[in-house]
Order: sequence, then C-alpha cells, then structure tokens
Amino acid sequence: MFDDFSPSNFSKYSRVKLFTPKIRSYIHHSLAKYPFLGVASPTLPTNETLNHYIDQFQSNFLNHHPFIHKSTLNEYAIMKSALNGLQAQTGGVSGNGDIDNHSKISAAGAPGSTRVVLDDHCVDNTRVSLVCLPLLIATIGAIVSNDKVDAANLYEASRRCIHVYLETRKKLTRVPVFTDDEKVGGEDDGSKKDNGFNGTNSSPLWLIQSLTLSVIYGLFADEEISLNVIIRQVNALNSLIKTSGLNLISFDYSSMFKNSSASTTNGENDASDYFEQFVTNESTVRTIHMIFHISTLLSTLYNIVPSLKIDDLLIDLPCSTLLWDSCNSSEFGKIVESFEFEPESYQDVLQKLLNLDFNKIDHETGLVCVENQDGDEEKVNFLFDHHVSEFGLICIQNGLHQLAYFKQLNCSKGGSDNSNSTTTNDWFKLVNIGTSF
Repeated sequence: MFDDFSPSNFSKYSRVKLFTPKIRSYIHHSLAKYPFLGVASPTLPTNETLNHYIDQFQSNFLNHHPFIHKSTLNEYAIMKSALNGLQAQTGGVSGNGDIDNHSKISAAGAPGSTRVVLDDHCVDNTRVSLVCLPLLIATIGAIVSNDKVDAANLYEASRRCIHVYLETRKKLTRVPVFTDDEKVGGEDDGSKKDNGFNGTNSSPLWLIQSLTLSVIYGLFADEEISLNVIIRQVNALNSLIKTSGLNLISFDYSSMFKNSSASTTNGENDASDYFEQFVTNESTVRTIHMIFHISTLLSTLYNIVPSLKIDDLLIDLPCSTLLWDSCNSSEFGKIVESFEFEPESYQDVLQKLLNLDFNKIDHETGLVCVENQDGDEEKVNFLFDHHVSEFGLICIQNGLHQLAYFKQLNCSKGGSDNSNSTTTNDWFKLVNIGTSF
C-alpha cells in the first residue's frame, strides 16, 4: 500500500525535478476525489511546462521572498517529507493492526496520544498532501511568467486538492497509544476520527505555506478577487498560526551547529538530519514572517487593522542568507564550521534598533556610536552584529511599518489606546524614541 514511501524505493525519485509522472498521477488521483460531480477538472500543463514554472518561481519570486527552501523543490524531497509525516502520524500501524514492514517507523508514542491507522483514507490523505504546495508553487511561477490561463487552471487544481485534503483528513481513524502497563489491563478497541486542527499534525508547514501562496495569488491574479475575501483569508491564516502556536516557536541551534559536521560513524547521516532540521525550523520562521509581511502590506496600502501584531511574534529573526542558501548538508556543514551564528529574537532586535541614538550615526560609514559595558563609546554595525539578512531587513521594515500604522491610528483616535495589549503600549513608546526614522 505504501510502497511509494518505502526508503528502499527513494533512489528512483528525481532530485532535480518536482513534477514527474508519479506526482502527476497523484494530482489526477486527488482531483478525481473532488466531491462535486459534473464539474470539469482544470487542464494541467505538461510536466515540462510545470517544471519551467518551478524554475521561474525560484528565480523571480523566491529570491525576493525566501520562505520556501530550494532544497525541497524536487520529487525526492517531498516524498521523504511524506515519509516523515507518516512517521509522526501513524507509528507504522496498518489497517489490520500490524506494523508496516516497508517503513522504518517506530510504533511507540507518548501515552495518552493517538496515532493514525494506515488504511485507504490515510493513503488518499497522504497522496493529496503531496501535491497541494507544488501546484501553488507552479501557480505563482505561471503568474511571474505572465501565463494567466495556466495560473488560473493551476490555482483551481490546488484549491480542489486542498479541499480534498481537508475532507480526507476528517476520515482518518485514530487509535490511542498505550504504555505496556496499560496494555496489560486491556486495550481500548475504540477509535476516533480526526475532526479538525488538532494534534501534532494539525497545521503542517506545507499547508501554511500553501495557504500563504494562495493569498498571494489572490493579490496578483488577473481575475478579480474581492479585497474582502483576501482579508478574510489573511485573518483566517493569522488565526491558524496563533491557535497552532507557530508564532511562539523558538529553536536551540547550538547543539545542531556543534554536531552538524561531526565526523562519527554516522556522521554523514547526522549532518543530513541536522540540515533537514535547520531547513524545517528556518522555513517555519520565514513563513510566519512572510504572512506578517502580507498583513503589514494590507495595513499600509488599504488601512486594514492587522490581526497579526508584533507582540504576537515570539519568534527569531530570519537567519543569515549564507546559511539559508546552503543547498545540502555538506555546504551547510562547511559554513557552520567557519560562521558564528546565534539566532536572535525578532522583538529584541527591533527594540534594540529603536533604542539606538540615530543622532550619533556616522553618515559616511553607517556605524552608530553606542555605550559599551565599560561606559565607553564605540561604533557598531547594527545589521552586521545582529546577522540581519536581506529578508531579515524586510522583516524589520515590516515591524517599523506596523508601529507607524498603530501610532498614526492611535493619534487619529485622539491618543486613546484601542488595543487591549499592554505590549503594544510599550511599542508606542518605542516608536516615539525612533521618530528620527
């Protein structure tokens, strides 16, 4: 049933192309599950054209908005991601209760948690989960290639696949995970359905990224999509981020960096695992910042009160471009060996920036005079010292835009604070410090 996701078969998957006959068959299989009868399926471009759109997405979109890592844009990567998803969800429990022999999945789980049963519903859900993000990536690639007809067809295909994914997820059967002591007392034969966004896989990263690209398509598509619809989509996405806790994530890179190039018996595998962990962690941070970027643009251009605020973002600033641009574990390990990196809180960096005395800036060098721990003044390069990347600079700019928006909104209300957030009041004070901007 799950031979496609067996590690022994991974050698046949492309590490260069994303759209292959296998992925195309998954798309057609998923579209056939769309529940509304009598509705013609959208026409898909050839695989060659689809892969061209992936290239255009990388060169003309991802370079400016780097929140999806280029190492994930191939068939091998998404198939491996699907296997990791099965490991997290199922514990390898097949429909008849046996451990699936093809997957190296541990059947163990935390007591009190649940695991998804590997049955036909799980097969359908896994297949459709593979194609939603690739279709939307190709959609944006078609947009930047100015092929509006293909873009509309690909967007419609992605919309239907996301619908099928959400519907098939409701049909997943979950069984409780027991400790050995609990099993002695008798297992509970009951099972339950997955009825929404709950559990460890309630909001997978690919789904958040897919919905983000869907919003971007709505902003730039040729067809008219109501601004109110886009605003509702952004608000729903922001709500999903907060309810899933993705805006609270924080990662400890120290052990990962120390061991990313470890020369042990399993050194190569360890380095690969650390690189994958880095890609997942950093992609999550950058995806949230991308959504915040969209929210800020809506506030700046359309005077829309944002539903995702600075004080909601308890996450890091995006890492250095040097690290992010690593294509594989080997490149990543070499950079880590010669590069000192410590992720910093987004809020902390923004606060430090606003606390700088810009009257003491050296306009020739861009350095700012600050007082060190000994009470002496020294010149610092703020962006360099805090490893602010090109995308990180945009993230800081978004924060400044939102602060300016709330300050103006506050002034227009006669100075009254319409926010229930104490933190936002503190940000207002910081904006007054940074009026030299």
